[in-house]
Amino acid sequence: INSEVLYREAVEEGFDPTDSAVHDLAVQEKTGLEGVLAQNTDDAAKLREAFAEVKGTPYSIDVYDTSPQMLDGFRRQIAVNALEAHVTSQLPVADQNNPAKRQAAIDALTTALRSKANIQILGPVSY
Repeated sequence: INSEVLYREAVEEGFDPTDSAVHDLAVQEKTGLEGVLAQNTDDAAKLREAFAEVKGTPYSIDVYDTSPQMLDGFRRQIAVNALEAHVTSQLPVADQNNPAKRQAAIDALTTALRSKANIQILGPVSY
C-alpha cells in the first residue's frame, strides 16, 4: 500500500518517467544481472537458480527489459525515487545527509498520503 500511494503521488507531482528512461534502466539492470550470472560465485549460482525458477515467465532474465510487468516495476521505482529525492531536498541542508531525518520525511509523507487514500482491501488473491 505504501508503494502504491507513493507512486500515485509521484505521478501526480509530475515524476512519472519517460518510456525511454524506463527502458534504459531495464537494460542497465539486465546487463548488470547478466554480468553477475556469468561469475563463478555462490551468489551467482543462487541467482542462476532463482532465474531458472522463473524461466518462461514475465520475470525471466530473457525478457527483463521487455516484459510489461518488469517495465512497470522499473517505472514505479524511478517515479518513487524521484519523489523521495524531491521530498528530502526540501529538508534543511543539515538534515539532507541524515538518513534518519530523510526516512522520517518519507514516512511522514507516506502517513499523510495513506490518511487521504481510499484504500480497500478486497480479499485474498489467488495466483
